[in-house]
Amino acid sequence: MGCNDRKYPVNHELNRYSLLRFWEANYRQREPHNLLAMIDTWLRCDVSDNPTYQGDYKRDLSSIKAKTLVMPATTDLYFTPEDCALEAALIPDAFYRPIASIWGHRAGNPYQNPDDEAFIREAIRELLAN
Repeated sequence: MGCNDRKYPVNHELNRYSLLRFWEANYRQREPHNLLAMIDTWLRCDVSDNPTYQGDYKRDLSSIKAKTLVMPATTDLYFTPEDCALEAALIPDAFYRPIASIWGHRAGNPYQNPDDEAFIREAIRELLAN
């Protein structure tokens, strides 16, 4: 599922505002080679690509022993809630708590949204109580 699939409603003015005011201004300040390295990391990222798990992604995720919160935004197009739910199901003791938000990948940033902050704090309390 990609950004052009139109699975989620798109508010063109909100997107335009976000791109011009925040994204473009933020990324213009960054070293371009660092951005290329970040993109390369995202494209090649596979936690199971190591001598222990030898590309066995399911076995790698199932070996996680820590309590884990998996909290994508319901509108995140980078880490879709569907993908995150599948991954959370592979992790023992994982708690899947999607953040209902219009903010996409930026959801959960407590600087921008006190409701998201409260939701995250409650999820952490639940995690630590179990």
